Amino acid sequence: MSSPHEQSQGASTQHATPTRQQVMATPAFLYATVLLMGAIGATLRYLIELIIPTHGFPWATLLINLVGCYIIYIVYQWFDRRVHIPHPIARGIGVGLVGAFTTLSAFCTENLALLQAGEYLLFALYVSATVFGTFIASLAGWATCSLLAYRRLKRIQRRRIEHRLEMQRAKSENTSDASEERRS
Repeated sequence: MSSPHEQSQGASTQHATPTRQQVMATPAFLYATVLLMGAIGATLRYLIELIIPTHGFPWATLLINLVGCYIIYIVYQWFDRRVHIPHPIARGIGVGLVGAFTTLSAFCTENLALLQAGEYLLFALYVSATVFGTFIASLAGWATCSLLAYRRLKRIQRRRIEHRLEMQRAKSENTSDASEERRS
């Protein structure tokens, strides 16, 4: 049997307000983040499809998928590993926002429509542009991450060198002050 003091402590911890980290660690937060970001991504895709006219070639979907492949690499490589955005937020951006923004289903549907219309050349161009373009966009995302990482490394190295120089200056000033005190 526990003492009244232990019971009161147990009761207070059961009703304590969870911290932000505890809330973000819950599956419900992850699902809500992916859902919200997915709604934003789908809305962005819809708006781009309204703005960019198709006129026989699915330019909007091609652009959306190219941008999505560029961004998804940055989200997973840079945000998740280097910027240390919390896991649910990074997944919400990657799976939700970019996942809902990009569209394989529209790509397939548009290709089927091109084939049914007898537009074999446009079909071949669209498939080629999407496959090679998204690969190049992913490479560009990788290059961007590499450049950002290189700049970050150089900035860290520069700070370390500046710190060492400051320490050496302080040490030499202390040494010269001590030698002047001995002379006097």
